[in-house]
Amino acid sequence: MLKFSNKRKYSNQISFSPNSFYFAISKGIQLVIYSCQTLKPIKIYTFIDFIEDIKWSNSNKLILIGIYKRNRCEIRNIENDNFICTIDEGVQGMSNALFSPNSSHVLSFNQNVTKLTIRSLLNKNTMFISLPKFSKKGLAFSSQGKGKFMALAERKETKDIIGIYYIQKWICFRRFPVETEDLQDIQWSFDNLNIIIVDSPCVCKLLIYNI
Repeated sequence: MLKFSNKRKYSNQISFSPNSFYFAISKGIQLVIYSCQTLKPIKIYTFIDFIEDIKWSNSNKLILIGIYKRNRCEIRNIENDNFICTIDEGVQGMSNALFSPNSSHVLSFNQNVTKLTIRSLLNKNTMFISLPKFSKKGLAFSSQGKGKFMALAERKETKDIIGIYYIQKWICFRRFPVETEDLQDIQWSFDNLNIIIVDSPCVCKLLIYNI
Protein backbone atom coordinates (compact mmCIF):
# COMPACT_ATOMS: atom_id res chain seq x y z
CA MET A 1 0.00 0.00 0.00
CA LEU A 2 1.29 3.45 -0.89
CA LYS A 3 1.75 5.92 1.93
CA PHE A 4 1.69 9.68 1.46
CA SER A 5 3.03 12.48 3.61
CA ASN A 6 1.02 15.50 4.67
CA LYS A 7 0.81 18.37 2.20
CA ARG A 8 3.66 20.88 2.37
CA LYS A 9 3.34 24.45 1.16
CA TYR A 10 6.10 25.85 -0.99
CA SER A 11 6.68 28.92 -3.15
CA ASN A 12 8.35 27.97 -6.39
CA GLN A 13 11.55 26.10 -5.57
CA ILE A 14 12.20 22.48 -4.63
CA SER A 15 15.53 20.70 -5.01
CA PHE A 16 16.83 17.23 -4.11
CA SER A 17 20.40 16.64 -2.98
CA PRO A 18 22.54 14.61 -5.46
CA ASN A 19 22.52 11.57 -3.15
CA SER A 20 18.72 11.86 -2.67
CA PHE A 21 19.07 11.92 1.13
CA TYR A 22 17.55 15.40 1.43
CA PHE A 23 15.25 17.80 -0.33
CA ALA A 24 14.88 21.55 0.10
CA ILE A 25 11.66 23.54 -0.24
CA SER A 26 11.39 27.31 -0.30
CA LYS A 27 8.50 29.16 1.31
CA GLY A 28 8.92 32.81 0.43
CA ILE A 29 11.97 33.88 2.43
CA GLN A 30 12.22 30.58 4.30
CA LEU A 31 14.09 27.42 3.27
CA VAL A 32 13.28 24.07 4.88
CA ILE A 33 15.52 21.01 4.50
CA TYR A 34 13.78 17.64 4.85
CA SER A 35 15.06 14.10 5.23
CA CYS A 36 13.90 11.96 2.31
CA GLN A 37 13.73 8.94 4.59
CA THR A 38 11.62 10.37 7.40
CA LEU A 39 10.06 13.32 5.54
CA LYS A 40 10.72 15.42 8.64
CA PRO A 41 12.42 18.83 8.59
CA ILE A 42 16.03 18.84 9.75
CA LYS A 43 16.99 22.48 9.06
CA ILE A 44 15.12 25.76 8.69
CA TYR A 45 16.78 28.90 7.34
CA THR A 46 15.39 32.40 6.90
CA PHE A 47 16.76 34.94 4.41
CA ILE A 48 16.33 38.63 3.68
CA ASP A 49 14.14 38.26 0.59
CA PHE A 50 12.25 35.88 -1.69
CA ILE A 51 14.26 32.77 -2.62
CA GLU A 52 14.69 32.55 -6.40
CA ASP A 53 17.09 29.62 -6.74
CA ILE A 54 18.27 26.54 -4.84
CA LYS A 55 21.33 24.49 -5.79
CA TRP A 56 23.06 21.63 -3.93
CA SER A 57 26.78 20.97 -4.03
CA ASN A 58 28.00 17.56 -5.19
CA SER A 59 29.25 17.00 -1.63
CA ASN A 60 25.59 17.00 -0.47
CA LYS A 61 26.61 19.23 2.45
CA LEU A 62 26.36 22.73 0.97
CA ILE A 63 23.29 24.44 -0.40
CA LEU A 64 23.25 27.67 -2.40
CA ILE A 65 20.32 30.06 -2.16
CA GLY A 66 19.95 32.62 -4.93
CA ILE A 67 18.40 35.97 -3.97
CA TYR A 68 19.18 37.67 -7.26
CA LYS A 69 16.86 40.64 -6.82
CA ARG A 70 19.17 41.58 -3.95
CA ASN A 71 22.27 40.86 -6.11
CA ARG A 72 23.42 38.09 -3.82
CA CYS A 73 23.50 34.41 -2.99
CA GLU A 74 23.97 32.70 0.34
CA ILE A 75 25.50 29.33 1.16
CA ARG A 76 24.78 27.11 4.14
CA ASN A 77 26.32 23.86 5.37
CA ILE A 78 23.63 21.50 6.63
CA GLU A 79 26.21 19.73 8.84
CA ASN A 80 27.75 22.89 10.30
CA ASP A 81 25.52 25.69 11.59
CA ASN A 82 28.54 27.97 12.07
CA PHE A 83 29.24 28.03 8.33
CA ILE A 84 27.59 31.10 6.79
CA CYS A 85 28.73 32.50 3.44
CA THR A 86 27.21 35.51 1.67
CA ILE A 87 28.28 36.61 -1.80
CA ASP A 88 27.07 40.10 -2.69
CA GLU A 89 27.80 41.53 -6.14
CA GLY A 90 26.57 45.01 -5.20
CA VAL A 91 25.79 47.40 -8.05
CA GLN A 92 27.01 44.89 -10.65
CA GLY A 93 24.07 42.65 -9.86
CA MET A 94 23.87 38.86 -9.96
CA SER A 95 21.97 36.79 -12.53
CA ASN A 96 23.06 33.24 -11.62
CA ALA A 97 25.33 31.29 -9.28
CA LEU A 98 26.41 27.65 -9.02
CA PHE A 99 28.93 25.33 -7.37
CA SER A 100 32.00 23.89 -9.05
CA PRO A 101 31.89 20.07 -9.35
CA ASN A 102 34.28 19.61 -6.41
CA SER A 103 32.14 21.91 -4.20
CA SER A 104 35.13 24.11 -3.36
CA HIS A 105 34.22 27.15 -5.49
CA VAL A 106 31.17 29.24 -6.32
CA LEU A 107 30.73 30.68 -9.80
CA SER A 108 28.56 33.78 -10.19
CA PHE A 109 27.55 35.89 -13.17
CA ASN A 110 26.88 39.62 -12.94
CA GLN A 111 23.61 41.07 -14.16
CA ASN A 112 24.84 42.23 -17.58
CA VAL A 113 26.77 38.97 -18.14
CA THR A 114 30.09 40.74 -18.73
CA LYS A 115 31.96 38.81 -16.06
CA LEU A 116 32.12 35.38 -14.45
CA THR A 117 33.51 35.48 -10.91
CA ILE A 118 35.00 32.37 -9.32
CA ARG A 119 35.34 32.41 -5.54
CA SER A 120 37.05 29.80 -3.40
CA LEU A 121 35.19 28.61 -0.31
CA LEU A 122 38.48 27.36 1.12
CA ASN A 123 40.74 30.41 1.07
CA LYS A 124 38.55 33.27 -0.30
CA ASN A 125 40.67 33.62 -3.44
CA THR A 126 38.80 35.27 -6.33
CA MET A 127 39.31 34.92 -10.09
CA PHE A 128 37.52 36.43 -13.07
CA ILE A 129 36.66 35.43 -16.62
CA SER A 130 35.52 38.27 -18.85
CA LEU A 131 32.69 38.25 -21.38
CA PRO A 132 30.88 34.94 -20.93
CA LYS A 133 28.11 34.73 -23.50
CA PHE A 134 25.37 33.50 -21.16
CA SER A 135 24.67 33.15 -17.46
CA LYS A 136 22.34 30.14 -17.44
CA LYS A 137 23.65 28.10 -20.36
CA GLY A 138 26.81 27.85 -22.44
CA LEU A 139 28.79 26.34 -19.55
CA ALA A 140 29.55 22.64 -19.13
CA PHE A 141 31.79 20.56 -16.88
CA SER A 142 33.41 17.36 -18.07
CA SER A 143 31.67 14.31 -16.68
CA GLN A 144 34.70 12.16 -15.87
CA GLY A 145 37.19 12.88 -13.09
CA LYS A 146 34.53 14.77 -11.06
CA GLY A 147 34.45 17.63 -13.54
CA LYS A 148 38.13 18.21 -14.19
CA PHE A 149 37.51 20.69 -17.00
CA MET A 150 35.05 23.46 -17.70
CA ALA A 151 34.01 24.59 -21.18
CA LEU A 152 32.64 28.12 -21.38
CA ALA A 153 31.02 29.94 -24.29
CA GLU A 154 32.46 33.43 -24.61
CA ARG A 155 31.66 36.31 -26.95
CA LYS A 156 34.43 38.68 -28.00
CA GLU A 157 34.38 41.16 -30.86
CA THR A 158 31.05 39.68 -32.07
CA LYS A 159 32.64 36.21 -32.40
CA ASP A 160 31.73 33.04 -30.52
CA ILE A 161 34.67 31.53 -28.66
CA ILE A 162 35.08 28.44 -26.48
CA GLY A 163 37.39 28.55 -23.49
CA ILE A 164 38.54 25.30 -21.86
CA TYR A 165 39.60 25.67 -18.21
CA TYR A 166 41.39 23.32 -15.84
CA ILE A 167 39.34 23.87 -12.71
CA GLN A 168 41.91 22.75 -10.12
CA LYS A 169 43.75 26.01 -10.81
CA TRP A 170 41.20 27.74 -13.08
CA ILE A 171 43.74 28.05 -15.85
CA CYS A 172 42.57 28.47 -19.43
CA PHE A 173 44.69 26.01 -21.40
CA ARG A 174 42.83 26.38 -24.68
CA ARG A 175 40.63 28.98 -26.34
CA PHE A 176 39.39 28.77 -29.91
CA PRO A 177 36.81 30.44 -32.18
CA VAL A 178 33.91 28.36 -33.50
CA GLU A 179 32.15 28.56 -36.84
CA THR A 180 28.72 29.52 -35.52
CA GLU A 181 26.20 32.16 -36.46
CA ASP A 182 24.89 32.50 -32.91
CA LEU A 183 26.00 29.80 -30.46
CA GLN A 184 23.15 28.64 -28.21
CA ASP A 185 24.65 25.99 -25.93
CA ILE A 186 27.53 23.55 -25.42
CA GLN A 187 28.00 20.06 -23.98
CA TRP A 188 30.81 17.58 -23.47
CA SER A 189 30.74 14.18 -25.12
CA PHE A 190 30.56 11.28 -22.68
CA ASP A 191 34.27 10.47 -23.14
CA ASN A 192 35.24 14.14 -22.62
CA LEU A 193 37.18 14.21 -25.89
CA ASN A 194 34.78 16.42 -27.80
CA ILE A 195 32.67 19.53 -27.32
CA ILE A 196 29.25 19.57 -28.96
CA ILE A 197 28.03 23.03 -29.93
CA VAL A 198 24.45 23.95 -30.75
CA ASP A 199 24.13 26.83 -33.20
CA SER A 200 21.17 29.11 -33.78
CA PRO A 201 17.88 27.39 -34.75
CA CYS A 202 17.87 29.70 -37.78
CA VAL A 203 20.75 27.70 -39.28
CA CYS A 204 19.97 24.27 -37.73
CA LYS A 205 23.63 23.39 -37.22
CA LEU A 206 25.41 21.15 -34.74
CA LEU A 207 29.22 21.33 -34.51
CA ILE A 208 31.66 18.94 -32.85
CA TYR A 209 35.17 20.01 -31.88
CA ASN A 210 37.84 17.58 -30.71
CA ILE A 211 39.63 18.79 -27.59
